Amino acid sequence: MLNIHHVVEPIAVVEQNISQMTEGKAYIHLTGGMVQHVGELYKSQVEAHGGVIRSGKRTIGKNQLSNIIEQTKQKLIDTLQDLDEQFPEIDDKYVMSEENDKKVQNIITNNIYGNNNPLNVAAGNNIKQGDINLTINQAHLDKLKELGVEEAELQELVVIDQEAPKGNPDRKNRIMGWLGKVTASLTARGIYDSIPEVVQYIGDLI
Repeated sequence: MLNIHHVVEPIAVVEQNISQMTEGKAYIHLTGGMVQHVGELYKSQVEAHGGVIRSGKRTIGKNQLSNIIEQTKQKLIDTLQDLDEQFPEIDDKYVMSEENDKKVQNIITNNIYGNNNPLNVAAGNNIKQGDINLTINQAHLDKLKELGVEEAELQELVVIDQEAPKGNPDRKNRIMGWLGKVTASLTARGIYDSIPEVVQYIGDLI
């Protein structure tokens, strides 16, 4: 949560932010939940001085934002090149068949998420697009349990997964809310090392 910042704004907003930066760096204000998690790590030191952590911010370099733009452009170029190689006559003779539709989906997904995306299975020209509504299975729960997530918390996650499967607009908010409670629980139990891995693992399940 603290080592990785996910940029969710449109590219146009990122470009606007870059144009408004007068220095080589800027600051991103942490959300209330993140401030609370950080505050828990230093609770004893802060209380010893009679203080309280109310806000926080992280530094982001202008070059980091520029790199997001360049990576996005490169992914777009790679996608277009792959489409051109797969369908060299796309302007004149492209037929929107089920097979071609799946090939296009596979090319776009691979370029955006990488060739190891579990949603894709490819074998030569026989390409199949996996189900985007993959649910959280026992292997996922076992992994989270190894990282210190308690049984009651796992059951809450199962309920969320059933009520808001992938593709449901409420899924992300509900899982992120669940993740906030879990990271607070891990912090309270002193299991700090597992928090980054839990956050990253859950991010892949959203």
